[in-house]
Amino acid sequence: AVPNRGTLVITFTIQKDAIAFNLTGKTVTASIRQEAHPIDIIDATLEDHAMTITVAATGTCTLTLSNADLAFLVAPGSPSTSTAFLVDVKVMSDNYHPQPYRLFVYAAFD
Repeated sequence: AVPNRGTLVITFTIQKDAIAFNLTGKTVTASIRQEAHPIDIIDATLEDHAMTITVAATGTCTLTLSNADLAFLVAPGSPSTSTAFLVDVKVMSDNYHPQPYRLFVYAAFD
């Protein structure tokens, strides 16, 4: 679980049929929604959020969420309880969605 403050960087390796998906010349985005309500948009900034391709040939890319992005991921008021969110990664030109990534977020205290 991660706090809903600060900066979060998640590295993904995109695969298709258990083989690295070559991202050369591709655009990769991520949309983040609460697992309990996957149809509801949390905020427009968390839809089709740009990802950085780090090693195209091996399908490696990163998602960076800023403090402002994380503030939209509302969690219970206790660090011992978290809320599950789904990160839906999409290779845009191929309309390919690998398995969603489950992200657990808890409320950070000052």
